[in-house]
Amino acid sequence: GGGGGAAGGDEKKESELLKLKKTELKAKCEELKLPTSGTKQVLVDRIEEYEKIAKKTVKEIQELLNEKKIKFPARAKKDDLIKLLLEGEEQKEVEELETATVAHARLVKLKKTQLKKLAKKFDQKVSGTKDELVERLRTCKVTDADIVSVGGGSSSGGGSSS
Repeated sequence: GGGGGAAGGDEKKESELLKLKKTELKAKCEELKLPTSGTKQVLVDRIEEYEKIAKKTVKEIQELLNEKKIKFPARAKKDDLIKLLLEGEEQKEVEELETATVAHARLVKLKKTQLKKLAKKFDQKVSGTKDELVERLRTCKVTDADIVSVGGGSSSGGGSSS
């Protein structure tokens, strides 16, 4: 008797991903709005993790987020929830997600030329739209000092001209 065929389906998919070139895996990650950093194996794991979570319902994903004490917006779309869960897997601290939002708000205010400078500084690709640059930089630990260094600066706080 042939044992449970359903279980065998997953192994095949794994080797399929490993057959892809790293550039193809990166493209797949970009498609899924996943980080593209890391070794080929890391990319494969990331895609598999994503696909595993993507099969779940929104409710199941929300329950997982609650279990891991990861905050999420009540009206978040499934894609966003998956992303939060994956980010949570990689960096279990909620604080980091919150500082990322702050950084995001600051990055959006910068001009594209300034974003490109920042991207270069963090060894990120400088191509793409402004949105893509912001998204890419959001995953880097961009500090106020970095933003000031490219001429962004925090507009708040009175000018202390000596």
